[in-house]
Amino acid sequence: MAEQSVFFKSGDLKLHGMFSPVPEGKPHSAAIICHPHPIYGGTMDNNVVMAVARALQETGHATLRFNFRGVERSEGRHAGGIGEIEDVRAAIKFVQEKTGNGESPIVLAGYSFGSWVVSNALAGDSSVSHVILVGPPTSMFDFAALVKGKEERARHIIVGERDQFCDRDNLQSIFEQLPEPKTMRVIPRADHFFFGRESMLIEAVKETIADHSATRGGERRKE
Repeated sequence: MAEQSVFFKSGDLKLHGMFSPVPEGKPHSAAIICHPHPIYGGTMDNNVVMAVARALQETGHATLRFNFRGVERSEGRHAGGIGEIEDVRAAIKFVQEKTGNGESPIVLAGYSFGSWVVSNALAGDSSVSHVILVGPPTSMFDFAALVKGKEERARHIIVGERDQFCDRDNLQSIFEQLPEPKTMRVIPRADHFFFGRESMLIEAVKETIADHSATRGGERRKE
């Protein structure tokens, strides 16, 4: 699906993103994908962000991948995650306005640092129907906010079998505390960066979206 360059406001800052509209004849559903840590070179053009965006486009979603403040053409500077939380909330508002339906459910996905930002941006938000965390770096960040949120939404985790920044025991503890519906998928032989495993990641995201109705009846965990 063709993407168009867009700008939107986060407070006084102008952020840059790439937006793919809803395919003709599809429901007005939208997805936002958040990139890894900008201090380590993370941008919206990351291979994992691109793969997740492709999967969501192919499942009929409008998509927005965007650069956090201070990254490339986005104004401002890195704000240690606090400002980036506001960027995510601004992105939600933007896609709702862009799709012309403020009531449409949002899929919110984040990779690595982006998954932590997503987890902390959810408090009090009822517009997000799916949360997809890819490679959550539980060895580096506290994901307590994800556990505290009790809003009705599907929560999904996708992680590489060899992810060097994810404490799997910690991740399992987090997963067990999450309310239903939820899923966890482990990509065989993939590390944190998913190089060479992008096609498997795309399929995992597609399966995750398809699982939304299935998980309402109970935990479904695939490894």
